Amino acid sequence: MEILKEDTRLTSDLGARVLLVHFGYSRAESWDEAKSILLSLVEEAEANDVTLGFESGIWARLGLGGLLELCRMVDEIASDHLGVYEHCYWPRGTLKPHEEIELVGRRIVALHSGRIDLKNVDYEAMFKALKKYYDWYWMFEIDEWSEVEESVKLLRELMKKYW
Repeated sequence: MEILKEDTRLTSDLGARVLLVHFGYSRAESWDEAKSILLSLVEEAEANDVTLGFESGIWARLGLGGLLELCRMVDEIASDHLGVYEHCYWPRGTLKPHEEIELVGRRIVALHSGRIDLKNVDYEAMFKALKKYYDWYWMFEIDEWSEVEESVKLLRELMKKYW
């Protein structure tokens, strides 16, 4: 937790507004324990005017449920400094990107994805959902640098078409 608090201060020092957080492969003993940890982190975020975005796909590793339960936790904490860092896992996950975005709704504070996947993702539906709740950065998490240029090109084309 202390490392995440230091990261929160660093985020502020660097002038960034959102910090992606998760608890790695840690398991929570209980809902209340996870909530207590997040409340402590949110205090630090509020003091540094940073928003914490808990990565949606990694929440399930805590053993407290999936995306719906992460949304419930964000609602219970009820701070403008905690939200969902949306990372759609389709087709590995159970919800399509636009369905995840609709579920997260106003709680979304950042978005990242892997490479653009025209075969498996309905980007028209995804952009329609994003327009309702999110108009900010789209970060890529891509393993191969050679795929970055193509994904950026495709994203620009999709934005011209659907945004």
